[in-house]
Amino acid sequence: MSRHGILILLSSGDIGGGESVTLDQVARLRDVPGFEATLGAPDGGWVARQARSRGIDFWPIRFDGPSFLASYRIRRKLASGRYDLVHTHLNAASRLGTRAARKARLPCVATLHGLNRARYYERADRIIAVSEAGARHLAAQLPASRCPPILVMPNQAAPGLAPDPSGADKVRQELGLPDAAIVLAVVGKLYHVKGQQLAIDIAARLPEDHHLLLVGAGPDRQGLEAQVAQVGLAERVHFLGRREDMAALYALADVVLVTSIKESSPLVVAEALQCGTRVVGAHTGGIPETLGGLGQIVEGRDPADWARAVERSLASHAPPPRAPDHVDGQPREPILRLYEELLGSAQ
Repeated sequence: MSRHGILILLSSGDIGGGESVTLDQVARLRDVPGFEATLGAPDGGWVARQARSRGIDFWPIRFDGPSFLASYRIRRKLASGRYDLVHTHLNAASRLGTRAARKARLPCVATLHGLNRARYYERADRIIAVSEAGARHLAAQLPASRCPPILVMPNQAAPGLAPDPSGADKVRQELGLPDAAIVLAVVGKLYHVKGQQLAIDIAARLPEDHHLLLVGAGPDRQGLEAQVAQVGLAERVHFLGRREDMAALYALADVVLVTSIKESSPLVVAEALQCGTRVVGAHTGGIPETLGGLGQIVEGRDPADWARAVERSLASHAPPPRAPDHVDGQPREPILRLYEELLGSAQ
């Protein structure tokens, strides 16, 4: 059987939702008859370590230097004749990868993970948006004649993700949390768009047995630590940095807060729901559609309103897990159908 080569480009090497989704896609695609996938992404970070540990065909490429160097390397890679289709993820990879695919006369799919500018994606043959909100945001920026067809495919948690109670006990001991503590968690890069400032203000309005975990790293950590000190929450707000024991953290958390200022389809919502963890999220972007009525949605950014939503959520039963849209651990059928459609039309 002939195999189609797919070059998947990802412009971030750090841990994150889009990165996790891309890695899962490549790992599953490797096992699908008729396809052969290579992941091109920055070396030296979480993505590279994960790719190698999972046996993924990994091609190191930098996207943070001069764009002409990355463009040249992508064109050379495509000129090898190994690849029949390009699939890009995140802005820089999409901007450069779609151009290179056009020059090589290869079909290209671009996945829109956020509420991003259309100029990064408009050269793709097809766009996958992870939320209806993301699709609308992109379509509104382009005339209909210039907008590629958009397929909406919400992010899904990995099929094997399940809560880890024993791991949760270890994290509780690591942080010195009382057994009776109520645990809130925000998962994401420490960056103003993720809204951790609001989460700290919410914690300040809740009883003293409520603790807040900030899971992630980023440029705003120093400012957030100063805010925590200013409001006197040093004993109740815990900075965990980057973590890979998410199954334990979802088991530990009583409520996951999604306080983002803007967001498309946050993977943390799908993961929390799959682990049976309550979610309170902002009424912005694709968060309401991703939550799908299985949690609390808060209008606006008043910490008092959020604190009340947390209390309502704690007074209710945890939402049921959402079944992921996977079959036998393989990629969802729409991606495969899309690949087959583009590969068939390119012949």
